[in-house]
Amino acid sequence: MRNLLLKYIKKIELAQEDMLRLRAKEAEGRKSKDKSGELNLFAPAKSLKELLRQPWFRKLRTRDDYDEGWTDALIGGLMQSEWREAIATEWTVRRKRTTLKCMVVGLLKDEGVLSGSYNTIARQLDFDGEKPATLAKYMCLGKHQPFAAWVAEYVG
Repeated sequence: MRNLLLKYIKKIELAQEDMLRLRAKEAEGRKSKDKSGELNLFAPAKSLKELLRQPWFRKLRTRDDYDEGWTDALIGGLMQSEWREAIATEWTVRRKRTTLKCMVVGLLKDEGVLSGSYNTIARQLDFDGEKPATLAKYMCLGKHQPFAAWVAEYVG
């Protein structure tokens, strides 16, 4: 009986070790870093570029000059700026991605690239089933970000 109990305890210990290893591997995989340990700058850049290519952007832009080439250059420049690491680090947290996207959209609204209020713009967006009021609130946060001045200078 004692041997069976010891074998059972050993199996539980092995299972717990496996679970800890899997959790550590999962946490490592969640980090937005490649194998060299550098932050993934590609994912946030690609997602932001795709966001600004959607039909709502063309509908709400204030000038035809703000086309896909312009928005791609904006995001490309932002992801090469001194703020790239801060943005990529924020991007590693999945629940912050929608907020980050909204902040960029809010900054473009603040700089006159997009017409309408935060609420008007938010109603055009469809992020993970979020309510437009929540998205509008996230857009307001853009002006408090350290990269807001960079965007203002780029647009200006």
